[in-house]
Amino acid sequence: MKKAFTLAEVLITLGIIGIVAALTIPTLIQNYRLKVLKTRYLQTYAILSEAVIKTRIELGENLLKNCYRNGAKYYPFSEKFQETFLKNCNYLEKTAKDYTITNYNNTKSYSTAEYRITPSVDYPNPLYLLKNGSSVNVTITSGEIKIFTDINGPSSGPNQLGYDIFMFLVENDLLALGKMYKKYTSEEDLEDVRYPYIAGLPCTKDSPQILNGIGCSWYATNDKNPDDETQKYWDSLKL
Repeated sequence: MKKAFTLAEVLITLGIIGIVAALTIPTLIQNYRLKVLKTRYLQTYAILSEAVIKTRIELGENLLKNCYRNGAKYYPFSEKFQETFLKNCNYLEKTAKDYTITNYNNTKSYSTAEYRITPSVDYPNPLYLLKNGSSVNVTITSGEIKIFTDINGPSSGPNQLGYDIFMFLVENDLLALGKMYKKYTSEEDLEDVRYPYIAGLPCTKDSPQILNGIGCSWYATNDKNPDDETQKYWDSLKL
């Protein structure tokens, strides 16, 4: 007699394989997507850093100071900085398509169409497309040069602060990282705060702020979870 598996045994084995696959494949897919985001972040961070250095070489030192001569925004130089910086980023075009951006803990969102002009310049609206598929925008206000980026562009998700959308600053003629400096965990904490939507540069699962995630670039670069710095930043994201 020839030995063989029975139909029942084959079906049971296939069922077990299916269950294991159902349990592990989503995790593998998420881990892959997070690794892609991390790689794109580091690549875009390098592009922006190099662009700031090239801009300083072309326009001279004291970029921020020159944007604010006599204590006020100096429009000709500010416009020249934006033009030169975008050129050095290998800027392609400005997309005409606005899109929705969600905050870090996925509790609030806004459309870039609502916040493209002053006074809402703190809201990221990275609509200028770059050759590597990412997008950027520059705002100069309140004595700061802010650079916003969507590391995989408006057409790819998750379009979420702290995931694929980040803010950087220009300090000492170099690209600087945004980092949360005070945590607000309730609407009551923000009642008497000026600019409650961005106060403290939030980056925490507990913040109710619409721009929660605006201060995540330091944590993303150093791969530290803002709520527990013993954990890795990218591994803690949930897609």
